[in-house]
Amino acid sequence: MNDLLEGFELYEKQRVSPGAPPFITVQARGVFSLNPSAYKALGEPQFVELLYSTEKSAIAIRTVTTETLTSYQVRSTNHGGAFNIAGKAFMTYHQITIPVSRRYTPQYAADGIIIMSMNDPFVELHPTRGQSDSLATKAPPNVGEVDSE
Repeated sequence: MNDLLEGFELYEKQRVSPGAPPFITVQARGVFSLNPSAYKALGEPQFVELLYSTEKSAIAIRTVTTETLTSYQVRSTNHGGAFNIAGKAFMTYHQITIPVSRRYTPQYAADGIIIMSMNDPFVELHPTRGQSDSLATKAPPNVGEVDSE
């Protein structure tokens, strides 16, 4: 029986893939969501500041050591699987609108600073809620089944 599982690795909950690159998802409603690698690049802060360059069309996230009038609290979600920053007011002030959530790979992510350009390539993330039941319950083909044609 143990031979059946030879070569398999047990998945440990909340473990990040080794060497996972930092990602930032900018949600359509203005929330910045950082994966664990991006959060670590910031130094795992409790508070950050958001900066914007109109000239470069770029957003910077900078770690601050204490809460200030210009800081945003970083909130953990999914037991450390993602870290959110409420940036709706920031996005509104700078007139940054996006129709659907977008995932960016930052240009720079180290030393307590992350910089991402809104002009860089991104992946659109479409919501999965509201899909039809037929799509959500579609079964995969049976493994080892031979096509009779």
